[in-house]
Amino acid sequence: MINSVLVFNVGHGDCSILKNDKSLMLVDFGGSRAKTVRCLNDVINNFSGNFEKNLMITHLHRDHYNAIKFLANHVVFDNVYLPDYISGYGMYIFAA
Repeated sequence: MINSVLVFNVGHGDCSILKNDKSLMLVDFGGSRAKTVRCLNDVINNFSGNFEKNLMITHLHRDHYNAIKFLANHVVFDNVYLPDYISGYGMYIFAA
């Protein structure tokens, strides 16, 4: 059950953090460099603590994933969910 949703303006679209008492999920993190860098600390601060940390990329357009590289030194994700374009079912697959 999701307790709260945080939405960040990152330029072309938004990124969101879905939260509950035990886990967080970052949904997309792309957009313009200036706007993603501006909200980077807020995203990192939300991922500090003892939560299961998850990442979901909704689709493989650069404006949905290109700023994830800025998180690489700050957040280790427990689970990563990517769209499954190979099977054609449109389902998400787990990537370790």
